[in-house]
Amino acid sequence: MAYYEQGDTETGEGNTWYIVQSKYGTSYSGSDTLFSEANKIFDTLEGHNKAISTMTCDILEQVNHFRETASEKDRIVIVFATCDPMSEDEKRALNDIKHAAIARFGSIIQVESISVYNIYLRLDEVAMQTTKYEVPITTNLVPSGPDLLIGSTKLLNLYEFMKAYRSATSDLELIYQKNVRKFLGSKRKVNKGIEDTLRNAPEKFGIYNNGITIVVEDFSFSSTDNYILVNPYIVNGCQTTRTIWDVLYKNLENVGTGKNEKLESWKQKLQQSVVVTKIVRIGEFGEQLLNDTTKYTNSQNAVSAKDFIALESNFQSWSSQMQDKYHIFLEIQRGAWDSIKSQMQKSLKHVEIVDHATALDLLKVYAAAWMNEPGKAFGKTPPFAPGGSIFKEIMQKENFGVDDLYAAYLLRKTSFDFEYAKHSSTPSLGKGRYLLYLVIVEMIKECINGTYLNPEDDSVITRCVIDIFDGNHPEAAKKLYKAATNVMERYFSSTNDNSLYRESLFNGDMNAFLKNDRIGKRNETPKLYTNIAIISYIIGDTQDKEIIRDAFL
Repeated sequence: MAYYEQGDTETGEGNTWYIVQSKYGTSYSGSDTLFSEANKIFDTLEGHNKAISTMTCDILEQVNHFRETASEKDRIVIVFATCDPMSEDEKRALNDIKHAAIARFGSIIQVESISVYNIYLRLDEVAMQTTKYEVPITTNLVPSGPDLLIGSTKLLNLYEFMKAYRSATSDLELIYQKNVRKFLGSKRKVNKGIEDTLRNAPEKFGIYNNGITIVVEDFSFSSTDNYILVNPYIVNGCQTTRTIWDVLYKNLENVGTGKNEKLESWKQKLQQSVVVTKIVRIGEFGEQLLNDTTKYTNSQNAVSAKDFIALESNFQSWSSQMQDKYHIFLEIQRGAWDSIKSQMQKSLKHVEIVDHATALDLLKVYAAAWMNEPGKAFGKTPPFAPGGSIFKEIMQKENFGVDDLYAAYLLRKTSFDFEYAKHSSTPSLGKGRYLLYLVIVEMIKECINGTYLNPEDDSVITRCVIDIFDGNHPEAAKKLYKAATNVMERYFSSTNDNSLYRESLFNGDMNAFLKNDRIGKRNETPKLYTNIAIISYIIGDTQDKEIIRDAFL
């Protein structure tokens, strides 16, 4: 497989050609196969292999043109894909292939590997925990009690540790599995600042950076400043360490044999650079200590309270269920959607995901519609983050689960699908999106009245929302949505006697009104419920109400 990836021009990233060669079963015989296939690829790139298809000829022409016009930022990455992780012999062979590639093509070539097993480990946390990895690190630390080491690590030693981890696991990303966020990319202001420091003043890195925290199952002292870490995870410092990796990898690996004075000067400064380091031993069954360490070491301005959803076991489970049951990627780890998109684009394995949503967004939709809290949903975030009042209330609901999150997703998606308020003559209508979610649910309750269902049962509302908006009853969805938007247009119309402008809560500031905690409450916004009653009465005189009811009865 050949795949071309366009770099981000805003951050000055180069472009990359990926050439993937996969072997499995009887066609794969270890190191011999690696050398044989590498030579085939090299010969093809150099034009010595004439027995290739027309399509391959076209791709080869593109790759060679890319080589001729490439800058120092551009790369050709040859990837060997296998079923199982490479053995030590195969890793040595891969290293020899890397040197051979550089000798034949220069620093533009990189050689990597990936295995189905490592993809599986990314997806199955239990399987990952049963595997023991022992990774060496050279660092200047002092003990503070039996389970804590504190000190500093030279950036070059940290880079070697990350290389050793990748060599042991064949997947650097596994080291961030316990972090609240994935790598957010170099476009972020903080990450760009880290990169600028590394490139322009690496000797000052330890002064400017807050440091990193590594949790381990165990550690042992092997010799002076040398430790062995068992199953290490970087739980604070993902952005720092990934930026260090990217910058050092580009400047230290796959370089030519010539001398560059600017690069040599930078390497001298790099020798002086360190990062403050903390290593915490949690033991084999220290999941709670791991979560607490992750939480408290990330309790700083750069990490929001909402990021700690990633540590909630319920959301970890619901995220998996959401994908399996509804093919929706529920993002609980900030940056995870960008990461999974990249994996989907680059992996040969097809992942069935039709859309995505963040857990925080869905909690806000649920609170607005099911709990009559559109004001808080529009105006605030802390109540919906772990530890917040709304978050606690939702988590205490006996039957809250993945279906409720999916129903909230459908309400949110419906407003986007129908381009809510886009063509309205009332500009402020778009700000009432959370109020719209409440109105839709209240209209469903009006349709439920008179049936055997209980409109005050949240699980009943969840099931009705799914039945109406899951795509199997498009006519019912359109009619209910139209009725709800009629309510909203009447409510936002200054000429209507039952408009929001005549609510006692309204003080002339539309923004403040829509963020008021009291809107959506029946006794605080009676004009809203008058409009709901009027539209419900109107659709009751038509077949619309029966069409809506038929979707869930």
